[in-house]
Amino acid sequence: KAPFFLEGLKILSYLNDYFYESNAKSLLNTTKREIKREKIQIQILSNKSDPEAKFEVFMRLNTGGSFLSNQEVRNCLLLMLNKSTFEWFNDISNDSNFLTSINISDRRLSQRYETELATRFFALVKYDYKQNDVSEFLDKTAKSIASDHTFDYSNEKSKFCKIFEKLNEALGEDVFKKFNNGKHVGQFMESAFEAITYAAYNNYDLFIALNDLSIKSKIQNLWSNPDFSTNIGSGSNAKTRIPKMIGLKDKVFNGKKE
Repeated sequence: KAPFFLEGLKILSYLNDYFYESNAKSLLNTTKREIKREKIQIQILSNKSDPEAKFEVFMRLNTGGSFLSNQEVRNCLLLMLNKSTFEWFNDISNDSNFLTSINISDRRLSQRYETELATRFFALVKYDYKQNDVSEFLDKTAKSIASDHTFDYSNEKSKFCKIFEKLNEALGEDVFKKFNNGKHVGQFMESAFEAITYAAYNNYDLFIALNDLSIKSKIQNLWSNPDFSTNIGSGSNAKTRIPKMIGLKDKVFNGKKE
């Protein structure tokens, strides 16, 4: 067969159009020696291998080169365990009201942070947070939902979408931003996301009955609550913050219309 030449190289672009061995443009002998001596690591898994075993191998291989985000790795786990669950999370995390209300950057979208937030939502409302590592907690949540044959995907999606529809209608992209001196400022805050969405889910019927102005007022009043304001910010630790945020579930929204 005719020798093939290198093409499409981005980092070593100066080697484009070179042949390994040719009468035309050949690689230097030193480069050829490096290629000959290079080792390629191969991991063999059978089709019948346990999905979690496959995921463990994937995790170990993902320790060098370009790192994936925690959620990108978690997505691989879901694809291995239950493709339908992966597609469900992908679907709800692309809900237009949800995306508008979290208002995150393109960089964070490229790392699938929106899917991580959707996972965080269900992790907090469905499972007990026992002050373990948050990423580990989300991994366990993804695996639990993927293997739970009783999980009501249709009903949970409906509640998720309705909650973010109401939040978006009330405050749009300001829902999870700091409220200070009569206006919302800054970027999306995880602490606000945790407190507001957990309260909305756990008081679902009361929350859905509130009008836009009432929801807006109650969210803005949250920022003057000392239990909330003293446990937010860049210095807050998730292990201590999250229990405080979910503990506010009966103080964010209530049945009283304003």
